[in-house]
Amino acid sequence: QWSHHHSGDDIQPTGLRAPEVILGHPWDQGVDVWSIGCLVIELIAGTPLFAINPFTKEWTLDEDHLAQMTDVLGEQFPADMLSKSQNREKFVKEDGTFIHSAVPREPTWHLRSFLTSEYSLIRSNEKEIGGAYDFLRRCLHLRPGDRSNVKDLAEDPWLSTGSQTESTSSIV
Repeated sequence: QWSHHHSGDDIQPTGLRAPEVILGHPWDQGVDVWSIGCLVIELIAGTPLFAINPFTKEWTLDEDHLAQMTDVLGEQFPADMLSKSQNREKFVKEDGTFIHSAVPREPTWHLRSFLTSEYSLIRSNEKEIGGAYDFLRRCLHLRPGDRSNVKDLAEDPWLSTGSQTESTSSIV
């Protein structure tokens, strides 16, 4: 099976890139689940989940991207994940804070805010917001092992025909 054969680590478009890829942590099919989550939120909200343009010169593109991930998800990178990441020292100090954490950066919305924004296709449907949020949280975890697999995602209740509104049936 090819799922464990890697021809390189330069994978995924920047805005869809999973945290383990940026950090140089071992990766697997979980990177695809991360990308699915990023794409679904972009289809619903009409905007990318991560703005790939650092607010200041001090923050590198990748460091800012990782910081946005922690903001959007309300999680911090687990110490055991950072200890297995080849690029940790480029972005994160020993105490788990970002190298440039003292330098202000553009604030980032929390994941739920994307679903309720004025551009969201489901902003006025609380049931859809809840279902989409639960689905996205199954896709988007900083720790790769905490993400659902593709088979389980395909069986998510939010994707079933009965839970879709007219506004979302065209995107799922």
